[in-house]
Formats: sequence, structure tokens, C-alpha cells
Amino acid sequence: MPEGVTADGRTYVFARTQLEGSALLVRDGRAAPLTPGTLAFHDASRPFALTLPEAQRAPPPAKPSGRRTGSH
Repeated sequence: MPEGVTADGRTYVFARTQLEGSALLVRDGRAAPLTPGTLAFHDASRPFALTLPEAQRAPPPAKPSGRRTGSH
């Protein structure tokens, strides 16, 4: 399966609400520090890195964006 294509053909948008501690979201050469109270959205069809340098808490919701990739 090509990189970035999921089995169901959909891409996903992630929402992260940082509740405790800190995290760092890096994508396309840009970094977004996440601190308590921060809400961040990102399209998971592109490579990203999430660094968790300390104890932290955040719920991990994901929802299909509605777009399909590939030939479906």
C-alpha cells in the first residue's frame, strides 16, 4: 500500500487537547509547542512527529476527514 494511504482509503484529522504536561508537534519543518489548554489539529496524511518530553495527559481522538485517497 502506498505511503499515506489507509486501508479504508480515508485520510484522518487529529485533534489534540493538551491537558497536562507539554508536547511538541512537528510537521513540514514547523514546530508547535503544546501546553495545558492548547488545542491543535493536523492532517495525518502528511508525516509528523509528536515529542512527549515529560509526563503528560491528552485524549487521542481521530475522525475521518471525509476525503478519500487513492482510486476509490
